[in-house]
Amino acid sequence: MNSLCNIQGKKFNFNKFKFLELFNNKEGFIEGNTNDETMKDLEAQFNGKLQSYGILYDEHIREKLVKDVEISTLLGQTAKYNNEDFYISRKGVMRKLSWGYVNHGCLKPARNITDKQKTKLKIGIPLKKTIRGGQTFYEKCTDRHIDKTGKIISNEITGDSAWLDDLGTKYKFKQGDSRDNSCPNGIEQTINDITYSMIKSGEELGPTDNCIEGFSNSQKSSKKSRLTKLNNELVEIASKMKSLINSVLSESEQNDNKISQQAKSLDETIKDLNSDREKIKNLKKELFSLDGNVRDNKYLVDASNMQYVGWGVSLITVLVLGLYTMKK
Repeated sequence: MNSLCNIQGKKFNFNKFKFLELFNNKEGFIEGNTNDETMKDLEAQFNGKLQSYGILYDEHIREKLVKDVEISTLLGQTAKYNNEDFYISRKGVMRKLSWGYVNHGCLKPARNITDKQKTKLKIGIPLKKTIRGGQTFYEKCTDRHIDKTGKIISNEITGDSAWLDDLGTKYKFKQGDSRDNSCPNGIEQTINDITYSMIKSGEELGPTDNCIEGFSNSQKSSKKSRLTKLNNELVEIASKMKSLINSVLSESEQNDNKISQQAKSLDETIKDLNSDREKIKNLKKELFSLDGNVRDNKYLVDASNMQYVGWGVSLITVLVLGLYTMKK
């Protein structure tokens, strides 16, 4: 059994159940509000695509395991078929060594490909050579883009980006990063200009053109391409859900800060009111004691400046002071 497939399967199941666990524990959404309805819609979309992804992924792994058993000894090796040299990529693609295994930097063929094994392999583009400034350059078996295909590559000089299929053909994107959901995001490998020029060019891809693995016309809806497309759609939905959750959390945090500030302001107001109440009590004592002297003018000054003394208290203060003046 292919250990890589096992690891991929375990990671998929872990991530799937991890998401569902986190999502079922989501907080911050009130029943009936706009955020809640939007999240429910995104959740339904996500779960539907996730179910399809799981079924398709299981089918893809089972097929890959059966196939790999037959050709596992050939992957990443140089072998002969009909007395011609081929490099067999780790994805099971036969790449003819047009200029000999030595020039293409490959090991000497150590085995022959049987007719049964050939039916499990795919025929790719032969490895090429080019001449620049009188010097000959060859595509090598050790080049990353030979063994690892089905990815986005770019030219380090021109900046052009392209889809590289499993057979060894590149398809330049007409609008750079504007790609269909079946295409991976970003750029996986930047290649020098000479090597990039040796890769066979296919038709250019527009924003709605699929990134196909390149097996055959009948396989343009291959499981891997469909898996990639579903994966990108799941990531897009998950990103929307994350943005929605972050907006709710941000709004909640802002409300918490406002409440905290208001509570602090209320505490300060209560403190000031309590202080003023004590001043009022002291003032009343002084006014009603009237022994011929105002013993502490501080209270009168404070009373005239108090912001929280009511009109009633102010009126009483004026009347009492008036009486006191008349007595004098």
